Amino acid sequence: MSFDYLSKKISDKQVLIFLDLEGTQFSHTPIEIGMVAYLKGDGLFLGEKLFTYQSYINTNGRIGKVVSDLTGITKELLLNKGKSKTIVLKEIINLLRAYSKKKFIAYGEQDLKMLRHFITEESFTSDYVNHIAKNYFDFHLYLANLISKNKSISPSLSKLTELFDVPKSHAHESLSDAQMLADVYQEFVKDESTTINKIKSMYSEIDEERLRKFL
Repeated sequence: MSFDYLSKKISDKQVLIFLDLEGTQFSHTPIEIGMVAYLKGDGLFLGEKLFTYQSYINTNGRIGKVVSDLTGITKELLLNKGKSKTIVLKEIINLLRAYSKKKFIAYGEQDLKMLRHFITEESFTSDYVNHIAKNYFDFHLYLANLISKNKSISPSLSKLTELFDVPKSHAHESLSDAQMLADVYQEFVKDESTTINKIKSMYSEIDEERLRKFL
């Protein structure tokens, strides 16, 4: 196992937190968050699973039919099960309070954009969202950088589950998507040569020298 670039980003961390958010159709306000946290094991491997967390999040905005159809989240569900963004953030902080060196791993930049909706007038909200942003790793951008100089090509998370033989669960459910990302990550870091061959099987024109350089 090598993964020199990835090691620089991950190897000194104590805890890896895989996260996913679902948002409204038009304003991309968060309406669900899912997280799964692991102690980092040897090298880049995942160690003990620490916890999973899922919550629906209240919003005054319109959810949108497309999002409701994809996620099953409705205004009624949020009224019955949703929590305020402040309460959700406090719960996340309490779960992670004991751990100092954390890396938050998501698949795309949209999750970080949605996390910024958690910032309110209470100073702790901006402090913690900024802490997440500082320690945020976009696995989608990482793959795009491996595959293409213009970063315009990158597989979907669903496609990665097929490529790395990871069981698919319910897409567009935050906790399921966070767990799938963790499972893909675990398979991805097992062996550099195997990972390179899998990526090349998907993108035959890929520059292998570039792939090894940024892996």
